[in-house]
Amino acid sequence: MEPIVYKGKRFISYQQAANFLGMTATGFSKRYQKYQSGQFSLAELFNSVGKKTQLQKHKSLTYHGETFINYQEAAKSAGVSQTTFYRRLKKYYADQITLDELFSSVKYQSYELPPYHKKVFENKLMAAKYVGITPTKFTERLKRYHQGIYDIDDLYSRNSTNLRAKQLNTIKLHYQGITFNSYKAAYDYIGISSAAFNGRLKKYLNGEFTIEQLFRSPKHSQGHMIKYHRRTFYSYKEAAQYIGISYNAFNKRLKKYKSNAITLDELFVKGTRKM
Repeated sequence: MEPIVYKGKRFISYQQAANFLGMTATGFSKRYQKYQSGQFSLAELFNSVGKKTQLQKHKSLTYHGETFINYQEAAKSAGVSQTTFYRRLKKYYADQITLDELFSSVKYQSYELPPYHKKVFENKLMAAKYVGITPTKFTERLKRYHQGIYDIDDLYSRNSTNLRAKQLNTIKLHYQGITFNSYKAAYDYIGISSAAFNGRLKKYLNGEFTIEQLFRSPKHSQGHMIKYHRRTFYSYKEAAQYIGISYNAFNKRLKKYKSNAITLDELFVKGTRKM
């Protein structure tokens, strides 16, 4: 829409004007079409009468399989007052918040939607559609943007993999009460190589792996991998270097270990001490 001024206030989008009137952007756009065709005056365009009727058209709400026939029941389910729920409801019908935010038992904060390279979005739904993600995920990005974690390009990025990687580098990895400040700390904890960890990480960032799958310990194979005190060696040469002996000397020890002639601790004894 073209910018329009009403009572000293300048409106540049359907959503901005709709928010002012307490109605949906679609409803205002229909009024605006009549205004442009001369059917409505400026006063009629911005007439706020009937905004409650607009909400009353929606006779029920369904959330997680439960249908609420009135807003009092919905407010009670959400654990908020009827006044709070009604305020949320207006924002929900104006596409400013998601259904999860409408029924959230925790008070949410409404974040301003910034323009992107002179491109202005009327609401989060349109912005999410532009990016190619769900409104809920876009809301999470918007929160991080206002927290200073994301910049404007992060907010509107269409590359979710790189964005999640940046998020992890910023927020760090957490698993079972442990915080990992680097990927190296994570793959050392798991006992896998950096290459194996990066393969898992890529799947995790793409949403193909859960955090449990990312941190799953490897099965002890019959190849050249051997594990000692939560440290994994992916070749006998690597293990020999760790101990400080030659590859041949390690193989001799290894034969004794496999025949149960020495223990794992004796296999990894530092130096050239005779077994």
